[in-house]
Amino acid sequence: MSDPVGNLRYCFTPLVAYIADTPEQCLVVGVSPKASPVSIATYKDFGDANPHPQRTATKTLEEIKRACTEANPNNFEEFLKVFGYRSFAEGVSKLKQVTGHDHRAMQRYIIGAIAGAVPAKFLTAVATLLDFCYLAQMPHFDDNTLHRVEAALRAFHANKIAIITAGSRQGSRGRLDHWEVPKLKLLQHVVRSIRTSGAIMQWTADVTEHAHVTEIKNPVCSGNNQDYYSQIARHLDRKGSEEEDEDEEDGHEPDAEALHILHYYSPILTVIDYFKMAKEVASGTIPDAVLPHRIFASSTTAFRLATKPSLWTTIDEASEKYGLADLRLAITDYFRCVDRTTQATLATDGMQIWFKAPQSLLTSPPSPRLPNGRYDFAIISETDESDWPSNGLRGHSVVQVHLIFQLLRSNVFLAYIQRLNATIPSSNTFDSAAGMHVLKRAIRNNGTRAGEVIPLRYICSPAHVIPRFRKEANSRLTAHTSYELSNEFWLNKYWNKEFFYALSLSTIT
Repeated sequence: MSDPVGNLRYCFTPLVAYIADTPEQCLVVGVSPKASPVSIATYKDFGDANPHPQRTATKTLEEIKRACTEANPNNFEEFLKVFGYRSFAEGVSKLKQVTGHDHRAMQRYIIGAIAGAVPAKFLTAVATLLDFCYLAQMPHFDDNTLHRVEAALRAFHANKIAIITAGSRQGSRGRLDHWEVPKLKLLQHVVRSIRTSGAIMQWTADVTEHAHVTEIKNPVCSGNNQDYYSQIARHLDRKGSEEEDEDEEDGHEPDAEALHILHYYSPILTVIDYFKMAKEVASGTIPDAVLPHRIFASSTTAFRLATKPSLWTTIDEASEKYGLADLRLAITDYFRCVDRTTQATLATDGMQIWFKAPQSLLTSPPSPRLPNGRYDFAIISETDESDWPSNGLRGHSVVQVHLIFQLLRSNVFLAYIQRLNATIPSSNTFDSAAGMHVLKRAIRNNGTRAGEVIPLRYICSPAHVIPRFRKEANSRLTAHTSYELSNEFWLNKYWNKEFFYALSLSTIT
């Protein structure tokens, strides 16, 4: 085709994805906020489980022709009344100020918080809707996972009446007895979109939202709250000039396209390959590495401990400080099973303790700020070799890590743990309504908690558990005592997406 000056150009028509929220989609498509922008469903249909035909270009043209027959398009005021669209001073919709952090916290903890206090079908409806949201954000799909996505949405629709029955569907004017929610109808088109366009996370607005911060919000904060547009433009011009000056000082011309791409798409944090570092340390590539090596790896997990331990002490002092009465017995049992010739090592009685392991796995002793300490939970393998997370909990256990240490004259890093028993896949440890495993502390016959010592390399992943509150929570539970006073827990698969996929998709073959 010809360009504006008459030159013949070889042109291609680009296919561009338009990323928009629901109100903006309605504006682009030209429908009322009470109609779906991707199907012909209206607000009365939003709550049903039946997918409606897609809203295609042909359907849009038919609606335009119908509107033109009922009113004169030149009479703008009357035409808008027929078409059914209004433009209000506050926009199409008005949202309350709820941050993404609030949404993430809600989806992580809501199941553990309400389990036992609501009917089973109510809990199933919420859990399956969360399952749908997590599954739909997977980076890649196959037929099995797509069937799981569809099944989760069907289960929600089959059980959502329980939420209405309990009176928990609330609006600004009180109780609601319907599901006229536009986004609920959009969920029925997610699988079709994935099959035709690929994983939906590729359409994330994170890049544009980040650009909005760096190109709009930051310049505004540098101004005086007047003449926003001109001040933003001057700020960006000045920033661009500074970048060009820096490149000229470095002795090369800036590549505008490369700068643009790096600015928006380069990761902010550098990812360190600890597996590679552990291999180099083990092979002697780094001759001055501290012994025993603070960087090491198992088949699934890499570890990096601080060069200096957090605490030097004795076994008895650590037992008293951490409240672990059976610490010496657990250490003795470990060495008796592993190596009968290490009694001399145990006789030294000295130990080094680390308060923190990789991925912020904390084992802090009691203190004035934390009266009961903080002991995080983890997934451990029963052997040196682990297939986590491909088979979920099979061959693995959930434990609470109380101590990370190394005995003097020993080259093995150890952990004192207390197990949370869950026989997998026994039905009595899995709650089908909540979709999560129920865990119980391992207790001895005398009522004390059973502890043991394992190699630190057996830890595969951090884990998250929520105390099982049941219908009425213990009134003594606080943020500092909830784990200490509880003996039953939920294994919280909604903690993050990676943990969810490990526990939820391991049964797919």
